[in-house]
Amino acid sequence: MAYNGGEMRRRPLPTWTVTFLFTDIEGSTALWERDDAAMRTALAKHDAIVRRAVEAAGGTVFKTVGDASYCAFSRAEDAIAAAIAAQRSLGRAKWPPSIGELRVRMAITSAVARPRNGDYFGAALSRVARLLAIAHGEQILVGESAALLARESLPQDCDLEEIGAVRLRDLRFSEHLRQVVAPGLRCTFPPLDTGAPASSRPSRIATVVGRSNEIRDIGDVVRDHRLTTLTGPGGIGKTRLALEAAHALEDTFSDGIFFISFAALERSSDVDALAGAAAAALAVRQRPGETLADALARTVGNRALLMIADNLEHILEPASALIRALAERCPNAHILTTSREALHLQGERVYRLAPLSLEEGADLFGSRAADRGFRAQADDPLGRDICMRLDGVPLAIELAAARAPTFGLRALREHLDEPLRLLVSKDQSEGDRHRTLVATIDWSHRLLEQRERALLAALSLFRSPFDAEAVVDVSRALELDALDAMDALDTLDDKSFVSSEARSDAWSILPIIRAFVEERTESDPRFQAVRDAFYSYVAERARRYREGAWPLDVWLERMEVLHENFEAVLRWGMENRSGDVSLTACDAAAFWQAKGLSSLAISWLTGIASSSTIPRDASFARVLRRLATFAIMADDYDQARARCAEASVIFGRCGDTVGQAEVEFTLGTLAQRIDDAGAKALYESALPVFRQARELRGIIACLNNLAQLADERGDREGARELLAEGQREAAAGGDHRSAAGILTMISSLEQRRGDLDAAARAIGQSIEIQKRLGVREDLPAAYAQLAHLQLEQGRFAESAEAAQSSLDEARRQGTPTHEAIAYQRLADVYARTQRETDAVDALRAAVRAKKHYDKFLAPDAIGSETLRLIEKALGPRATIEFSAEPSDVAPA
Repeated sequence: MAYNGGEMRRRPLPTWTVTFLFTDIEGSTALWERDDAAMRTALAKHDAIVRRAVEAAGGTVFKTVGDASYCAFSRAEDAIAAAIAAQRSLGRAKWPPSIGELRVRMAITSAVARPRNGDYFGAALSRVARLLAIAHGEQILVGESAALLARESLPQDCDLEEIGAVRLRDLRFSEHLRQVVAPGLRCTFPPLDTGAPASSRPSRIATVVGRSNEIRDIGDVVRDHRLTTLTGPGGIGKTRLALEAAHALEDTFSDGIFFISFAALERSSDVDALAGAAAAALAVRQRPGETLADALARTVGNRALLMIADNLEHILEPASALIRALAERCPNAHILTTSREALHLQGERVYRLAPLSLEEGADLFGSRAADRGFRAQADDPLGRDICMRLDGVPLAIELAAARAPTFGLRALREHLDEPLRLLVSKDQSEGDRHRTLVATIDWSHRLLEQRERALLAALSLFRSPFDAEAVVDVSRALELDALDAMDALDTLDDKSFVSSEARSDAWSILPIIRAFVEERTESDPRFQAVRDAFYSYVAERARRYREGAWPLDVWLERMEVLHENFEAVLRWGMENRSGDVSLTACDAAAFWQAKGLSSLAISWLTGIASSSTIPRDASFARVLRRLATFAIMADDYDQARARCAEASVIFGRCGDTVGQAEVEFTLGTLAQRIDDAGAKALYESALPVFRQARELRGIIACLNNLAQLADERGDREGARELLAEGQREAAAGGDHRSAAGILTMISSLEQRRGDLDAAARAIGQSIEIQKRLGVREDLPAAYAQLAHLQLEQGRFAESAEAAQSSLDEARRQGTPTHEAIAYQRLADVYARTQRETDAVDALRAAVRAKKHYDKFLAPDAIGSETLRLIEKALGPRATIEFSAEPSDVAPA
C-alpha cells in the first residue's frame, strides 16, 4: 500500500478515460471555528464514509486536502453510484450536536488523464474543481462528458436532471450540467451561482440532419447583427436550427445563451407577460417598484449574451416593443428570434429558411426511420419519392418517417394523397402544434385576417408559380382591387404562406399548405366564384397563342409557369360540361407537343374524346384531329385513320373548311410515312385553304413537307424553292419554331449537294433556335441530321454523341420513328468504325422500335455503305432482316 496526502490507496489509479469525483463540506470554515474538537471527530467519520462508498464502487481516493476528497474511477456510472451511496450514508450519520448536519457537495466529470507520481494534473481537475465550487451542499453535479458515458448504465432508480449550460470562471468553454436525482437524496436546490448568467438553452435531443450551410450562415448573421429573425412556414425547422446555430456560438457569447419560448402565451399578451417569460428564463430578480421589463434590461445590462426568442408570430406587436427596448438598453446583447413573419424592426436581419434539398430530405427520412428501428436507404427511390412529395418540409418528413415501420415505404407513399391525416406524431413530448401538420399550419392560419384567408384560398388553386397579374385577376372574384390584392399578397409572403420564386415576380405555395387550405374551402360555396375565375384565367392564357395575341416564345414562357394547372382546368371543364374544354385541351396539347410531352397530351385528349357529355362541335373535332397527329407520332396508324375519319365528318357537318384542311394535312403526313404517292395531293389540297385563312403554321408545314417529297423524287431545285417560300412566310409571321424545322430540311439538302459547310450552318441554327425557344418536338430530327452530317465529315465521336441525343429525345417524347432513325445513325457510325456487330444490334433495335414497317426501315433509308459493311463482315443474310417486315424479323 502507498500513502499519499493522508489517505491509503489500495488499487492502481485508472488511466486514459478517467472519471473524477470531488467532494467537500459546505461551510466547513465556520464549523471549525464553532467547535474544533467536534469537527475533527466529524471529519474522520466523513472521510471513512466517503472512502467506503468510493472503494465499494471500484474507485480510489487518490488525494485529500482538508475536508476535500479527490477520487478517480474507470467508469462514470461507478462514480455516480459512489456519490449516491456516500450522500445517503452521510444523511443517515449522527454528527456532534455542536456541529449539526454536515452538508457535503459533490461534482463529477470525465476526461482523458494519466496519473503521474500518484496524482493527476491538468485542465480536467480544474474543471471538476470549478463545478464543485458552484455546487450546493448535498447536491451532486455531473458534467456533460460523464453524463454521456454513464447514460446507458445509470444506477437503478437514478436519473440525471437537466440544469443547462454554465460558464465557469476562468475557463474558456461552458459546461452543460446535470444533477443526480435518486431516492433518499435531496433534489431541490437554489440556482447555481457561477458569477455569470447560466445559459438556459435546451440540450439537443435529436441530431440535425443536413442544413450545415444554413447553420453556418445563421451563425455568421447572428455574430454580425444584433437582431436576427428566422422565418419560414410551420414545420420548416426554425426552432431547431436556432438552437443548433446557438450551440456553435457558445464561445462567441461569454455571458451565456438563453432560450425563451413564447408559444404558450396568448395572442392578447402584453409586454409585461413577455417580459415575465424572459425574466424566468434568465432568473431575473425584480426589485421593489421595478417593472419586469426594467428588471430584465438591468439584469442583461452590458453582458455579452445571446437570447433566443422562440415563436413570436402570434404576439408580434408586444414582442417588437420588448425587443426594441432590450436592443436599445443592452448594447452587447444579441437577439435571435423565430417567427413565421418578420418583426419589421430597424436593424433586423431576416433569414428565410427554405425547404430541404432532395438529398437532405432523404438523409433525414433515413435517419428518423432508423431511430424507429426501420431501415431505409437514403438512395431508395420510394423514400426519395416520399421526400419529394413532402416538399422538403422537415416536420412532414420526420412524421412520415415515424410511420414507416407501420406502413412500409410503398404503402406510405400511397397514403400521402391524404398527408394531413397521415402525418401525425404519437410522441407526447412534442408540443401540440408540432404533433400534426394540421395543427402546425392552423396555428398560423388562425392569425390571418379574413381578406388574407380569402386570397390564400384563391391562390391555393395554382399548382405552379403565379405572378402579380394572376393574383390581381383571380382577386376580382373576391371584390379586391389591385392594391388590396397585392397588399394581402405581401402579408401572406411575410407570414410564410407563400414564398417568392427565383424569379422576383413569381410566388408559390407549398403543396402541404395548399392541401390544408383546400380542405377548409372545398365545400364552401363562397369560393365557387373564385374557382370559376381561376379556371377562366388559365384557359384564357392558354388560347392567347392560337388567337395571335402572343408570339410563341412569350406564350411558351407563360405556359411554362401555368402548365401544371391544365389538368385541374380540364377536369373542371369536363365536370361542368363546359363547351370550351375541347379548345382548352387543344391549346394545352399544343404546349405539351412543343415540349415533347406526348403521353400527357394523349391521356387528356383521349379522355375528352371518350366523354359522352362534351359537345360534338368543331372544337371537339380538333381534339380528334390532334389525337390523330399524336397517334402518327406513336406509330399507331390505324388509330390515326379512325380519328381523322371522325373529325372529317364533324368538320363537314359544321362547314369548317380549315378543319377539313387540317385533316387532309394529317392524312398527308400518314401517307408520307408509308411512301404513298397520295401525300402530295393531300398537301396541295390543304395548302390553298390555309393560305386563304392565313393559317401560318399550316402554310409552312405544307411547304416543308412538299419540299421533302420533292427532294425524295430528286427535284432538288423544286425543294429549294418550296423551302425558300416557307422561310419567307416564317420570317413575315415571326414563326421561329417553323423556321427551325425548315433549317433542318435545308441542312439535309445542302449536305446532298455536297456543301457541308452550309449544311452545318443550317443545322446549327436550327438547334440553337429550338433550345432558345424551349421547344423540344423537332429536336430528335435535328440531332439525327447533325449526326448524319458529322458522319460525312468524318467526325465519328461527335456523330455518335448527336445520334445518342436524338435517341434520348425520341425516347422521352415516345416517337418510335425518330427512335428508329437515331438507331440507324448509330449503326452508320458503328459500321464506319469497324464495329459491325454493334451496327447490326443498332439496326435490330431500330426494327424493334417501330410498330409498322414503313420507308424509314427500307434499305435505302439505312444507308448502302452500312449495309455493305455489315454484309462483308457477317455475310449476305445479315441484311435480309432489315428489309423484311418487323413481324418477320427474329428477335435479337
